[in-house]
Amino acid sequence: MDIDRIIHIARIDAEASGGTTLHAAAGARDTHADGPEDPARRALLKWMAAAGALATAGCSGPPSEAIVPYAHMPEGGPGDEPVFYASAVTRGGYAVPVLVETHMGRPTKIEGNPGHPMSDGATDACAQAAILQLWDPDRSRAVMRGDGIADWPSARNALAERIATLATDGGAGLRVLTGASTSPTMERQLDAAAARFPGMRRHRHDPLHDAAAQAGARRVLGYPAHAWYRLDRARVVLAVGADLFIDTPAGVRYARDFARGRGDADKAAGASAASRVPAAPATPVAGPAAASLPRLRLYAIEAMPGLTGAMADQRWVMTPGDMGAMLRRLAHALGVPGVAPASGKGGAWETALAEALKTHAGAALVAPGPALSADDHALAWAINTHLGAVGQCVMPVATREVPGLAPLIADMRDGNVDTLLIIDANPVYDSPDRQAFADALRRVPLSVHQGLYRDETALACAWHVPRAHELECWSDALAWDGTPTIMQPMIAPLHNGVSPHALLQVLADGNDVTDHDAVRATWRAAWPAGEFDARWRAALRTGHIQDAGLLAPLPSGRRAGDAAGWAAVQATSARPGTLVAQILPDPYLGGGAASNNAWLQELPRPLTRMTWDNAVYMDPETARAYGLAAGDVVSLTAAHGASVEGPVHILPGHAPGMVTLHLGYGRRHAGRVGDGVGFDAYTLQARADDGTPLPTVPVTLAGTGRTHRFAYVQTELSMHGRDIVRVEDLQSGPREAGRATPAREARAAPSLYPKVEYPDYAWAMTIDLDKCIGCNACTVACQAENNIPVVGAGEVRRGREMHWIRVDVYRERRETLFQPVPCMHCEDAPCEPVCPVGATVHDSEGLNAQVYNRCVGTRFCSNNCPYKVRRFNFFEYSDRSEASAAHQNPDVTVRQRGVMEKCTYCVQRISRARIQAQKEDRTLRDGEVVTACEAVCPSQAIVFGNLNDPASRVNATRGSPRAYALLEELNTHPRTRYLARQRDSGAKLEPDDG
Repeated sequence: MDIDRIIHIARIDAEASGGTTLHAAAGARDTHADGPEDPARRALLKWMAAAGALATAGCSGPPSEAIVPYAHMPEGGPGDEPVFYASAVTRGGYAVPVLVETHMGRPTKIEGNPGHPMSDGATDACAQAAILQLWDPDRSRAVMRGDGIADWPSARNALAERIATLATDGGAGLRVLTGASTSPTMERQLDAAAARFPGMRRHRHDPLHDAAAQAGARRVLGYPAHAWYRLDRARVVLAVGADLFIDTPAGVRYARDFARGRGDADKAAGASAASRVPAAPATPVAGPAAASLPRLRLYAIEAMPGLTGAMADQRWVMTPGDMGAMLRRLAHALGVPGVAPASGKGGAWETALAEALKTHAGAALVAPGPALSADDHALAWAINTHLGAVGQCVMPVATREVPGLAPLIADMRDGNVDTLLIIDANPVYDSPDRQAFADALRRVPLSVHQGLYRDETALACAWHVPRAHELECWSDALAWDGTPTIMQPMIAPLHNGVSPHALLQVLADGNDVTDHDAVRATWRAAWPAGEFDARWRAALRTGHIQDAGLLAPLPSGRRAGDAAGWAAVQATSARPGTLVAQILPDPYLGGGAASNNAWLQELPRPLTRMTWDNAVYMDPETARAYGLAAGDVVSLTAAHGASVEGPVHILPGHAPGMVTLHLGYGRRHAGRVGDGVGFDAYTLQARADDGTPLPTVPVTLAGTGRTHRFAYVQTELSMHGRDIVRVEDLQSGPREAGRATPAREARAAPSLYPKVEYPDYAWAMTIDLDKCIGCNACTVACQAENNIPVVGAGEVRRGREMHWIRVDVYRERRETLFQPVPCMHCEDAPCEPVCPVGATVHDSEGLNAQVYNRCVGTRFCSNNCPYKVRRFNFFEYSDRSEASAAHQNPDVTVRQRGVMEKCTYCVQRISRARIQAQKEDRTLRDGEVVTACEAVCPSQAIVFGNLNDPASRVNATRGSPRAYALLEELNTHPRTRYLARQRDSGAKLEPDDG
């Protein structure tokens, strides 16, 4: 049998066992390049490895070490009840605290950790999608030596042999390149390796690292740091090019504090859910400034519209260069010493803004964004220091400076590197100097790459070692506020992945130490003798270390507020170029590490509702100037000669005279989902003299004559005069308060539907549109909880997306409004009488249920639904292979082709809580049932509960004068209600048309 025939059979066998169907259902393509040399052999090895790995998929058991559940486990073990474990996933190297739900040892869902100060029970979309990444069949499955399959002992021995020779010259040729990391254990191991090999050099590559922010902080504080904003202590916040809710690992905490700062004028929302641990009370701000405003005021200056600007009391549009000039004018108006007046004249609103900041000194702050220069960041620190915000509502958190790629590339090019370890970094894809790095890497005799995927950098290295996923290994990391967070595994490595701590320990002392022992050793040295066992178990149960004062702090320079640190800040000139390209991370894919995650690829972007693509964003004025329409493909050429082609998306509210591009696309070796999606914006990136990427670059634009069709889930962003999202002005009282519909009011019009009583429970939901920030976390949480498949870009273009909850976006009167829309669970449901087989019915608790095994796919119910919240399963989207089924919730049916799907108010969670209450012979308590969307929401915009309980939180919200029903003129009497968005016209610094 010839080799092509063998490859063909291997491919068919792999697909039949589920090797590709998970991602094929997403409409993705298998575009792995086999390379120019011996492609048949490489393809055969690839598919043999995949088939062998799939044969053992799902057979991995629990980790070998004891893990501690978040709550006490029932006597006799968990049975089929879910058990939660406190852990964390990382974003930008920082810990995002989570609770991981496991079913009989399988991780299936992620929730927020209510006991961690940076979570308070919520998570974001990226953390939710970590489960899909854990079970991704495209993850690296074998140690590779070149194109041949090897094993970890062979790789370890090769590294040990080289280490033995390095000892003779103190490790002069040894280099370690890591990605973003804040792990205390990794730092300890690298310090131990540096002590063993004095000639070793460490480097770090993080494509999203804000070097300008770090440099600006060092200039003012005397040491590198990032800012942690205490929005719970602030009353006036100015965001300058910063999207606080989505661009940072602290976005969940910022959203929670923002919602609390906004409050609720009618006090209808009530207390937090009983299932969550309340946050510690905020430290009060001294003086009358904090109490002078009943509602936090947020002002935003943006080039690219973002979530922060959408929620701001007022928003202004500027280019990054103009933002810097505005900051200098603001600093001068506030009287910051050493700041000369900036050239140019600002608007009258700048004077009013300076007065607002000055009036609320001590409770006012300025938050700069990633597109600003180091001078601009230093100036923001100076303003915050002058306002008394540093140490009060702006907390400096010290960071460690590590050399970047530039000196490493120079050493490799000069032949000074003979051993290179690359841990969790992909500079061959996501570096401005990627070609120089790849060329220099060929001169290194021994290069070892460790990562989740055999990506672009892994293919360029001599050895590749699969990394264990963060949910498969022990580790630790610092949260954004500096809280050390312990990461415990839920499951043993699925594909024999190796922890970075095991790899680094070989370098540190040559011993074989498990990641569990390595992490314990770090904290054993930090805690007093005799206290380790108790503290360790407490840290595993809560997920974080509450008293980390014994951990050695990073060196700090002069204290914040030392005038000598910032008095010399000088003005900088505007950036050159008639058209500037701003290069930002994608809101969900980041820099591209998550490109192979189908949940994130198909998640609509917050303001554009685009999926499966990136674009060249520009405002309508710039598009008209260049004669462009939406979807036109243009060529952008940077000043350094690099060029890229991408389709145009016209975005109102974008700064004129510039374009914005998102990173994370155009991957070549991401996997079957991420390969070939979008265009690679890294191509345009320029770098500073020290090698750090620059966020903006001058470009020239030219048309190509081609067009591209985007995959949108929403194409109309106007309400066309309909009363969909209501907005009420705080200064004039509730608008049309008489139209508010209490939960138990009599029907407003005669109805043919029979009146039904629900004596036990009557479930309902309220969504506060004044708190919803449009982050789409609820959409992914619902997808993970309810086994909702992805469908791919092609099906999205046909309007066949499957998400059970959508977050509609409307632009009205220069305002951006968000509205999550799940099933309304109508009392008088139009979908029910038209179903010929009785598949859509009301249950005994008022839920509009969907009986899947009755549904014959007529879609009459969808045609009759005025809210368009029902989804039809056109194809067998769900992957039923073993590898895919492992991540699915066993409490939820996996639907077959040809049935209608929709939101069920997480009926499986209701049933689980009801059964537990019946065992204890009691009724369900308010807050005991928490839906997936309610649990994930960072701003607590969603409240769920029982209408038959007069004291329930959902009943309290229904009594609000802001409460209303969507399309209530149809008399469907939905169980899902809304609280109107609030506008504070008293916070405006200039008229809307100014």
